[in-house]
Amino acid sequence: MSIDIDTAAFLRPINDLFHKDPCEEYFCENGGTCIAVDGRASCLCPTNSTGEHCENVLCTENYCLNDGICSVINNTLYCKCKPYFTGSRCETKLSFCANVTCQHGGTCHERDGEAVCECEPNYSGKWCETHVDLCEGFECKNNGTCVEDDNRAVCICPSGYGGSHCEEEWVLNYLSKCDATNFMHIGESYVQRKCDEFSNPLQCFNGGTCVVTNHEQRCECSVDFFGTNCEIFGRSCAFITCNSGTCFNDTDFQGHCICPPEYTGEFCETKKTSSYNLFFNGFPSTQKVVSRDFQSTFL
Repeated sequence: MSIDIDTAAFLRPINDLFHKDPCEEYFCENGGTCIAVDGRASCLCPTNSTGEHCENVLCTENYCLNDGICSVINNTLYCKCKPYFTGSRCETKLSFCANVTCQHGGTCHERDGEAVCECEPNYSGKWCETHVDLCEGFECKNNGTCVEDDNRAVCICPSGYGGSHCEEEWVLNYLSKCDATNFMHIGESYVQRKCDEFSNPLQCFNGGTCVVTNHEQRCECSVDFFGTNCEIFGRSCAFITCNSGTCFNDTDFQGHCICPPEYTGEFCETKKTSSYNLFFNGFPSTQKVVSRDFQSTFL
């Protein structure tokens, strides 16, 4: 066989025709890199995979961010995120209020690392779920009706009564205009009824004030006075707190406290530290005074 010069330029050694890179058909997964050593291909795997072809994934220390917990399920990496973090690798921080719903118009705020609901008036509870009845414990006297108005309790009073608790008796006051020949009714209003409108006004002494309640006169007395007309000086048991003791009125309606053995003081407010002192106050006692027997050597 004869080969001319032009044909020889396109001929290659036979070994070159059959030489092949072993990595051309060798695949490495999960970011692995193929390397050829002595004509054989192998995979150089990253730290998060293993196996001949890097086909098995592994959890690495920092794969899940923000203290997330890594796990492998069906050869796939998953991250279980801490509260208030999300994303495939827990890379996104959520607002503390993201999954919180404050009820009845409440507003969520982040405070000291947690979600806190600021409630509208009349509501309370962690999520503002509880309605607060402002009329509970708010007394309306004389058949008045309590209603909530502008986030506060108010009394709607029946005709003839007024005051914040309908405690005042009012009378109808006619406003009229008249002269020698004409009379014209121009309006009417309610005013609080006064004691001096009664035929026998009640007198209140010592700074007391007469008021009308349930069509009856009564005296509201100043401190240290009581009685129908505030005529008695002193404090009765109605105005005394004896703490753990018992109160009784003497013949002058003065209140006195009888204390249990372990307490003393005008209002039984002091706990005794010793029990050998006797105090004679002139009032009846339910306890006996007993003398201890001593041998003659002690005398």
